[in-house]
Amino acid sequence: TTGGGCWLLAAGHPFVYYARSNAAKQGLARLAIRLRLRSSEPAGGCGALATAVQSYIAACLSQASKELAQFHVEIRSLLQDVTDLHELATSLLGLAADLQGFGTVDEGSINETGLSAVEHWAENILKK
Repeated sequence: TTGGGCWLLAAGHPFVYYARSNAAKQGLARLAIRLRLRSSEPAGGCGALATAVQSYIAACLSQASKELAQFHVEIRSLLQDVTDLHELATSLLGLAADLQGFGTVDEGSINETGLSAVEHWAENILKK
């Protein structure tokens, strides 16, 4: 523990993995909701949220690949998350362009900063 009674967990602790995985799932859900125009732009924009999800998934993939067999169900699940993130980034880029040209005020806009980089990262991971 630290002086304030808080616990510090090692980077490879299973709870850290769980927390990152959970944050990635929540981020994917939030991006999917925005894609359907059911909510406003998340704080920082869709690109920032997608970048955060990418970092959570990348950390989980790194940890899981060190400890599990290549075709373990957990790694396959993480690769599905990468696929979902790729599809969301691609679709949100298209929606951003559509909203910019034809959107209404109540639909808002998509902050796409970072979405292309996330899309390319996911594409590269899935090629491996």
